[in-house]
Amino acid sequence: MEKFLLRSEDYVKVLQFIESIQISNDNFAMQVLKSLANIFGYTKANFWLDDGKGNLFYPISTMSDDFVRDYLDDNYKNDQLHPQNIGVDYAVSKKVMHINHVLSPTCFEKTPYYKFLSKYGISCEFGTYLTNANTLIGAIAIARSKGEEDISANEINTLKVLSKYISQGLQSNQMYMRKNYEKMIFEAFANNSSTGLIFCDLSLKVHYCNNSSREICKELLANERYYDPIEYLMQNVLANHRDLWKLGYENTFYTSSLRKIRVNILPTTIGNYGISGQNLFFIMLSYEDNDVKNSSFQQKPDTKLTVRERQILNLIVQGKTNQEIAEELYISIDTVKKYLRILFDKFNVKNRTTLIYKVLN
Repeated sequence: MEKFLLRSEDYVKVLQFIESIQISNDNFAMQVLKSLANIFGYTKANFWLDDGKGNLFYPISTMSDDFVRDYLDDNYKNDQLHPQNIGVDYAVSKKVMHINHVLSPTCFEKTPYYKFLSKYGISCEFGTYLTNANTLIGAIAIARSKGEEDISANEINTLKVLSKYISQGLQSNQMYMRKNYEKMIFEAFANNSSTGLIFCDLSLKVHYCNNSSREICKELLANERYYDPIEYLMQNVLANHRDLWKLGYENTFYTSSLRKIRVNILPTTIGNYGISGQNLFFIMLSYEDNDVKNSSFQQKPDTKLTVRERQILNLIVQGKTNQEIAEELYISIDTVKKYLRILFDKFNVKNRTTLIYKVLN
């Protein structure tokens, strides 16, 4: 690994710079340029992204708009330090380049690019190529005005040290922006979907839910008083099945009007939705095609199922015994039997078998 001998005051500046660029994800490039200006006095600089093939794009600049426009119009073709002119592989290997590494001062002053820089009072440039492994991901060009001291070897070495940390920061920023973009696309899709979509972790903390999931949960909740329908689903419907989530979980639940809702839970496979270090789960809620409201059974007029009645009905339909229902809901068998009689009455049936048949058909 290449090492650089810097002065103690330069090490202090490097540490200040590293700390300063940790604070901004939203506009990382501008934060870097501000820190270069405030800490090192580099007030004229351009930050570019690169597509890995030497094509520079999306400039962020502390120079005039006219300079950037003129550069992009045609003058980039004459820039000896442009990745496409110097060679992408060479740029990646060198990390930092001064124009005098390519041309002598006398030769440089005869070039069209020197004429272009002179128009804006600039005598020379140096810069760094930002990389991810061996791939070029960006570049920073720093300009020195006429009359200023020439670029020193110590400045070159300092920029080589800074380049490593700017590259790491740019990598992190690009990941952050990409995940934000994916999140925006996902949410745009999800909020237009009739399927309820929820991301949560095993502690039942919800990290995202779309509009449809709230509407479906409201129907599950019906007339019961519960301030958050999503929390009701997590705490009262799904909490007892968490041991099955990692393997994938599927079940059917019924609303108070006996609409059938299918619930599917799977471990998420889309980058943990930007939340690192946690196991998230993707919950899908959807109405069954053969909606119960179209079936032929008759429920007594003006009757609704309570939360507990729906819980017990769901378990009965799953084939659970009274003992199993009591254990799962932490209630007595006598309480289960009481609710069973209520369900028989509401559905005009005399036994468990007929109740299941009417619900499923």
